[in-house]
Amino acid sequence: SMFIEPEVDREWVESFNELAMQQLSAEEVEEARAKFEAILIAVPDYALAWNNLGILELYAGQPAVADSLFGRSAREDPTYGAPRYWRATIYEFDYGNPDEAERLSREAIRVEPEFGFAYNNLGVLLMEQQRLDEAVAILDAGRAAVPADDESSPFLARTSGRLALAQGRGEDALRFFAEARAGLDTSFWPELDSLEADARALSD
Repeated sequence: SMFIEPEVDREWVESFNELAMQQLSAEEVEEARAKFEAILIAVPDYALAWNNLGILELYAGQPAVADSLFGRSAREDPTYGAPRYWRATIYEFDYGNPDEAERLSREAIRVEPEFGFAYNNLGVLLMEQQRLDEAVAILDAGRAAVPADDESSPFLARTSGRLALAQGRGEDALRFFAEARAGLDTSFWPELDSLEADARALSD
C-alpha cells in the first residue's frame, strides 16, 4: 500500500547534511534550515541533524529553540557528546547558570570520552570559578583522551597554557602555547603572542 515506509538512503541523508552545513557556514541560513528540516522529516531519529539544526538556531540568536533541539538530539543518541556540550554553552552564556553548564559538560564527557571540546569548556568554566586544581585534572584528562590530530587538541593546549600561566608555571605555559600555535590558524596568533610574552616574563 502507499503507506509503507520507504527505505531512506543514508548516503543521501549524509551528503544532504554536509551541504546544509556548508550553507550554514556561508550564512545561507534559510536554505540550510530547509535542508535540515527535510532530513528530519525523512529520518526523525538522525541525532546529527537535530544537533546541526540546534547550532543554526543558536547562531540565529534563538538559544531556547536551540536548547530544545539539542535536547532532542541527545535523546536520539545517548552516546553523542556534542548536543550536551552545546547545551552547556547555552546554560553558561545565555542562561547564566554555571552549575547546569558544569553538569552538562560532565555528562558530555561521560557519554563521549573522546569529545575534546567538552573538556576544554569545562576547564575554562572551572578556571573562571578559581577551581584551578580541578581544571588541571580535567584538562589533563582531556589531553590524554583525545587523539593529537583531533580539532579540539590545539584548543585544549591553549586553555592548558592559560591555566599554567594563572598558576605561575611559565615554562609549561610556553610549551602548551607552542603546541596550540601548531594547530590553530593564524587568526589566533596575536592572542598567543601576548600570552607567550606573559609566560616568558614569568620564566625569566
